[in-house]
Amino acid sequence: MKKVSLFLAALCVTAPLLAGKANAQAPQLPSIDAGSILNQIQNSQNPFPQPTPSIDTCVFTEFKNNKCYFKCGSGAVLVEPAMRPDFSSGEPAGACASYIIRPVESAFKSERGYSHEATWRKANLRSEDGTEITVSYVPLDLGGETVAAPAWVIVSSPRLRGTEKIRAVIMTYYDLPSVGGSTLTDTQTLDLKYSPYGSFSAQAQKLSMFGVGFSFRQEIAVVVDGRWLVDPVSGSHNFKFKMRW
Repeated sequence: MKKVSLFLAALCVTAPLLAGKANAQAPQLPSIDAGSILNQIQNSQNPFPQPTPSIDTCVFTEFKNNKCYFKCGSGAVLVEPAMRPDFSSGEPAGACASYIIRPVESAFKSERGYSHEATWRKANLRSEDGTEITVSYVPLDLGGETVAAPAWVIVSSPRLRGTEKIRAVIMTYYDLPSVGGSTLTDTQTLDLKYSPYGSFSAQAQKLSMFGVGFSFRQEIAVVVDGRWLVDPVSGSHNFKFKMRW
């Protein structure tokens, strides 16, 4: 009887230990987070060099025939349809913005050396505090692969004074279950430079969009003077978006 009692007592002690060992052998992997990536390189002595931004600021002038007219600093006149709610991108409802900040729409050389006329697209995101994050880009067909090149990140808010230190991390993921929907393929870190009307901007390297049998999506995180902007949709500082043709 005493032997049985000793065996049961030993079993009660070893069972939690065995369970703990099993749990230790199968830890839960944390999701990849832009903040953890940026924190590793925040104090880097070799910051990424950034080209001087080429930004065109267009100020609203009139609303006519359900269209918004803007006069740009470059001299161009920009005509945009009145804004409508876009819950997927976070763009607000309203007739016209007071101003639009965009990369200069001029011809540029593609990777293959020929001139390509820019047709700009944009992904609009908004943080909980109202700061706007815009990714403006040009879809470029490289033959079997489509990338966003050039691509600009623009952060704007009336509260920005121009002295802030702003960085962004852009991550590119495969977006197909067959190749791993959460597989990280590329990470870029950008130091944004100040431009007029309370905006900061920087040009990114080409971003993968899709190819033959492949599709990609992006996440972006922005830190302003050490404070991460928060996505009101996910509650985290990773803003998710998918670029379109």
